[in-house]
Parts: sequence; C-alpha cells; structure tokens
Amino acid sequence: VSYAQTNFNNYKPLWSQGELPDDFKLAAKTKVDQNDQDLGTLDKKKQTEFLERIHYGIDRILNSGTVTYGDEVSTYINSVADILLANDRETREKLRFYVVKSNVANAFSTNQGMIFFTTGLIAQFANEAQLAFVLAHEIVHYTHNHVINSYEYRTDESKSANIAQLSQYSKQHEFEADREAVKMCHAAGYSTEEIYGSFDVLMFSHLPFDEIEFDKEYFNTPNFYIPESIFTTKEYLINMDENFDDALSTHPNIEKRRDTVSNHIEKLSNWGTKTTVFNAEKFKEIQTICRFETIRRRIINGEIPYALYEIYILEKEFPNSVSLQAFKAHAWYDLARLRVDQAWRNVVPSDKELEGASAVFLELIAKHKPEQTYAFALRNVYDIYKAHPDNEYIENIYKKMVTLVANTKRFPKHKYFDITFKQAEEKIEEKKLSLQNVELVQKTEVATEVESQSKYSRIR
Repeated sequence: VSYAQTNFNNYKPLWSQGELPDDFKLAAKTKVDQNDQDLGTLDKKKQTEFLERIHYGIDRILNSGTVTYGDEVSTYINSVADILLANDRETREKLRFYVVKSNVANAFSTNQGMIFFTTGLIAQFANEAQLAFVLAHEIVHYTHNHVINSYEYRTDESKSANIAQLSQYSKQHEFEADREAVKMCHAAGYSTEEIYGSFDVLMFSHLPFDEIEFDKEYFNTPNFYIPESIFTTKEYLINMDENFDDALSTHPNIEKRRDTVSNHIEKLSNWGTKTTVFNAEKFKEIQTICRFETIRRRIINGEIPYALYEIYILEKEFPNSVSLQAFKAHAWYDLARLRVDQAWRNVVPSDKELEGASAVFLELIAKHKPEQTYAFALRNVYDIYKAHPDNEYIENIYKKMVTLVANTKRFPKHKYFDITFKQAEEKIEEKKLSLQNVELVQKTEVATEVESQSKYSRIR
C-alpha cells in the first residue's frame, strides 16, 4: 500500500524541507528586543519576564532537533488551517505551523503565532475533522491571547512559574477555546460526531495508536512455535472515567468539555456531515507518516514492547515494508541487549500499565524469562535477515544479535536441537500410535481406578 508521494515500503524519516524560517534564524534576545506585540495588562517587569521566558523556552524547542518545517505533515496542517480560516486571512497570515517528533500527544500555540503538533498526537487521529477541531482550538488560544493571560494569572498565583506552564491555560480558557473551535468547524462543514471524537483521542492517547486484537499465531513458523497456553486469558479493561477529578489540573475533565461543546453545537444549525474537507487520502498518508515516526521514537526512547506491538499493527497494512522489518529487527535486538544489560524492568510495562488489546502481547513480553527473550529475539532477527539478506542495515543488526547471544551465559544453547517443533510433534504422534494398542487393553482398568480417586487427584 502507498499513499500519494510516500513510499512506506522504504520509508524515509520525516525531515525539514525548504528555506529555514525566521523563527529558527533569530536569536531569542533579538526576538525579545524586536517584540511589538500588545501584551495586555502585563506591567513592564512582567512583560520583560514573559518575553524572555517564552522566547528562550520556544528556542530550546526549535533547536532541539525534533522540530520540522516545510515537511509533508506541517504542509498538510497548513492546508487544514486554510479551510478553518478561509474568512480570516489576517489571522491566517500570522500563523506558522511546525511538527515536533515526539510521542507525547500534544498540540500548543505561542503568542508569536507558532502552532506545534506532535507526531504522537497526529498518529492518534482517526480523520481530518478530529485534527481540525484540535487545530481550531489552538488557533483560538492564539487569537484570544490565552498564553499571555494565563501567564499573568499564574505569576499572580505563584512565583515559580516556568516555561512548562506557558502552554497550560486556565479552565475558562479551555472552555472558551472549545466554544470558538466549534464555530470554526461548523463554518468549515465538519461533522459534529468528529468533534466529540476529538475528545476520545485525548482520552485514550496514552494507548497504542490502534486497538487490534493480537493474533496468537503471529510468531508461529515451521521453525518456531508458541503454544496458545503461554498467552494470558486475563482481560485488561480500559479506563473509561471521563469525569475524573480535575481539581489540581489546568484542563477541565473530558466530561465537562463534552458538555460545554454539546451546548454550543445545539445552538448552531445546518451542521455538515464531513469527516474530510481537504483530502481523505492525504490525511491517511499524514497519519501513517506519524505512525512510522511513532515507532521510530519508541525505539529511540526505549519503549520497545510498544514499538513491537505497533509494528504488528502496521504490518497488516504494509506486509512488504522493508522499513517495518528493519524497525522490528532493531527492536528485538534492543530488547535482548536490555536484558543482557539488566535494564529489563525499565522498558517492560507492569500489570497496572496494561489496558486493552495490546495487553495480550505486552504481558507475554513482560513475563519472559531471559532465555525466552533471547530465543524470541534471535529467531525474529534471523528470519528477517534471511528474508532481506542484501539489506546492509538488517545484516548489521543480525551480526550484532548473534554476537550478543553468543557472549551471554544466560542463553542455554544446550537446550536447543536440530529438529523443528513440527518434526518433534511428528515423532510424538508416532510414539502415540505405537502405544495405542497397549492403552486400549488397559482402558477398562484405568477407568475403574480413576473413578475411585478423589476430585483433587482427578484434577491433577
């Protein structure tokens, strides 16, 4: 499968394109000195403090190496902004959109007109309309000076305000941004259902980017077999509490935000029914780019079990993707390396962290004994290498994998045999057939003996 211009079978990481924007060129001090924006009721001392904190803080983000400009994703966000601001060209010309390669699901705006979306958030959206509502919400934060007003509110309340707080608004600001975003989505023709759907994205963004039941036959090949009994039968429910206690949070809980949005939706008539106004295929491409980036970031951040589960999800759509196989080989090697380095507990989830469809797979990995981790990793990396022997990247991972396992004393090589599971199974069946006659003769005697045993003996 391929969408538009992106070849997901040989995926290239998201990268900036075109001329470097002024936001990146100018030093923070220059931006402070050149500021001529109306900062509302802030006094002179607070204005200077605000400008220094916001500009130096944003510069740290811009220079972090994780922000991209002119790429496919930021260009797409620009196109959706064109739709939302079709009747407000003045505001549209002031805004710049950037992408942050981060798995933290977040979007935020600055008082200078920069709006940032993380790849982790975009990977969670189901359609363009959901993205549009969150984008409209951030545009309202900018047009209504919420960053400035929140700063004044916070510095009055506490002397310890910092850059992390600058993208956190009061609950009233959040409600206002939701109300105005509803109006923008109405004018653009988006569906009300997808506005509500945006809150589902926010509610469940801590989960993998899709909920797909794990196939317990996934690992089985002629050379490798996992009995279904190894997998958990426990059901891990997903937390559905939308009315959580928000007393200590800057954001209202989801239930309150839904109610506020619902009231304003009802005040508007002639709602559209579209999940897409710009381009459905383009949204799918952008979503998929961000999902590939999510997997890359998970591997970089050491979130290996989650990376493997999300690779499993994308393999269904891209079974021929060499890039996914390279990701998978890298992830399995990292998992084995972390086991050797005794950093296992830093990357595997605890039972308390497990929710939903991914739990079957994640628990399997978490409960591995060391020799099971090495067997899984070596088998997967070897098979990937054999399928792609000319891929230099995969070959290097395979060599490192073999070296790693060969040098660890915790891999019981003496337990492994020349025959496959299927061959062993055939030998067992042959032995069963040879014993069949003896069993038939003894059947009546055994049945009588079992009937005389206790319940607990029969269970054993």
